[in-house]
Amino acid sequence: FAMGKLAFSGLSLLFPTVIMALYVKPFPKLVCIISILVSEVLLIALYNGWISDSWLLGFDAAIVLLGIQGLAMGFILIMRRRD
Repeated sequence: FAMGKLAFSGLSLLFPTVIMALYVKPFPKLVCIISILVSEVLLIALYNGWISDSWLLGFDAAIVLLGIQGLAMGFILIMRRRD
């Protein structure tokens, strides 16, 4: 069960990147790659216990990471619009 949860959590972390890449033109490819890599590394670190899950406040790791990833990409989008 844990491996299936990890697999689908990993797939769900692709969602913000796909939405940004589809609907925001031009969105930098490097930002997409970095956001996917960082979120997947954090998910694996949480899964293996390398990072304490006490900061998740009872939520699933994928939900918290989706929020962090969405906020980071939104911040990048706002900063790009200012230029």
